[in-house]
Order: sequence, then structure tokens, then C-alpha cells
Amino acid sequence: MSFTYIRDLQPFQFNKKLKVRICRIWRPKLIGSTDQFGGLQCILVDQKTDAIQASVKEIDYDFVAPKIKPGSIYEITHFYTGRNKPSHKIVPHVAQLFFNERTTFKELPTIQPHIPRHRFYLVDYTQLSTRIDKIDILTYVFGHITAIQPLEQKMVGNERLEDKCEVCIENIRKEDVRITLWGNTAKTFDAQALQQSTSPIFAAFTSLKVKQFQGKIVLNSSVSTLIFINPDIPELAAYKTIFNDSTHAVKMLPSSTTQLMTPQYLEAAKKLSVQELNVLDPETHKDTPILCRAAITRFDIRNGWWYKACPSCFKQL
Repeated sequence: MSFTYIRDLQPFQFNKKLKVRICRIWRPKLIGSTDQFGGLQCILVDQKTDAIQASVKEIDYDFVAPKIKPGSIYEITHFYTGRNKPSHKIVPHVAQLFFNERTTFKELPTIQPHIPRHRFYLVDYTQLSTRIDKIDILTYVFGHITAIQPLEQKMVGNERLEDKCEVCIENIRKEDVRITLWGNTAKTFDAQALQQSTSPIFAAFTSLKVKQFQGKIVLNSSVSTLIFINPDIPELAAYKTIFNDSTHAVKMLPSSTTQLMTPQYLEAAKKLSVQELNVLDPETHKDTPILCRAAITRFDIRNGWWYKACPSCFKQL
């Protein structure tokens, strides 16, 4: 059986053979869960530099996971293909692969022609505005890390606390963008190690969602987001030429709570009275910082008195 190129794969096929590198693997947690997973996901790339996603169901995880590792090249047989999902695609391909306990993986030595270690579909910062709220395919960016806001917790949807970390990056034109990492992606991001580095840090961020907040573009991680520090890709050389000295070390930003209480923030906030707050439409002012100075005159304790707080430190949320 001859090898099939990734670009020639179509949905609903079987009896194919691939020669590919597994360039990344991740095990996504189910949203809202701390100990339940949604199987295993992989991105494969071949010598034509095309990529495709492969999925492993949770029931087959223990059969497949021990057989593969990121970075290695494999001859893969006994898999089948399906149609790629209509939204939140990881790579632009019409098909998706499915591995199970019958799938065979034969590890190969380094071969010629070369198969790249990574395959990122990078979006230029000037094109991010065209991706706002688009969910057909997730977004990749690359940049020089300039600052990090350390891990903290934030209430999501008024129902659960979620780990959060923010990263600022810039391109070689010194255009910048902010990335918000959530959940396990935020928790496993080693901000301290990056801060201690005396050399410029460059990173590729995969599978991001593009949003707009207070007129600025913000990128948010998804359950499929992975971060690659100083990856071996063609773009890296140009960045090293521009940011080639220790003055470009990573800065640490204060927490969100500290930022909200700065004199500059309070000065810029819209000042309103309690009477004005009562008639304010929250939908049209949800992104507007507001300052109201008032005195507490009494508490309505007929049904108890409470405020939303962290269950550990009782700090108000």
C-alpha cells in the first residue's frame, strides 16, 4: 500500500497509510470539570507541510496514548476519516482522522524529504479584526512576550471560579495584543520561569478565540490551546534579529484587582450618584468603569445579609 498525502484525504475513508510527524498532542478537559477528559487530540503534518487533526475517543485513550509522542514520525495504518467539525476547527482541512485500539503506529527514523517539527497557521496582527467572534476555525499567533499578569481566579458566568493568566505579546512591527489564558492552560503556564529568563522569549499560541473588549482585540484560550516557547519555525529568525538583547525581558503586571484601584483608573471612571445608578441601563454600560461614593446607612437583614465571596479567603468577588 502506498502512502497517502494529507491533502488527498477526504471524509469517510479507510484503508489508507500515512507517513507523518505528530507535532502536538493534548488531552482536553471537559468544560467545567476538573477530572473528566474528552479523549486525546493530535495534529499531524507531512512532507508537503499540510496538517490534519486526529481524535481518540476517551474509551480508546489507554490503547493509543502509550504508542505515540509529540515530535516523532510514524507510519500510521488502520484508522478511518470523518468530516471535520463545522466550528472551532484546529486546522483548515475538510477531513479529520480517528484512531482507536486497532490503529497501528510504526515509529520511523528521521527521513527525507524533511517533515517540519511544527505547523502553525499564523494570523498577522493586522488581520485579527477579521476574526472577531468567528468560530469556524481557531486562531494562531506568534510574538515576543513583553509582559505577564500572574495567575489569579475570576468568576465565570456567576457560577464558578476559573484560573486566569494574561500574556502580552508584540510582533516585529511593535504592534501588541493581549492573550487571556483560562483554566488548565493558565495553571500550567510557567510565568515565573519566563520572568527569570534574561533573553527575549518568543512564543506561538494555538487555537485561540478572538474577542473585542472595550474597543480592543483580546485573544482567549480554548481547551485546545497549546503554547510553544521559542519554536523552530521560519519566523523565529526575524524576531531574534529585532529583539536581540536583554532589555526585552518579560515584565510582571499587577493583578486585576490592583489595577482597578490605581489613581489613574479612579480618575478616568465615570462618577455617578446612587440615584443615577438606579436608572442606569446595565446593558449599554457594561464595559464602562463607574465610581460611586456612598455611605452605608443600614442593612436589610430580614432575609440575612451576604455578598459573593471566595470560599477560601472570603474576599469579595
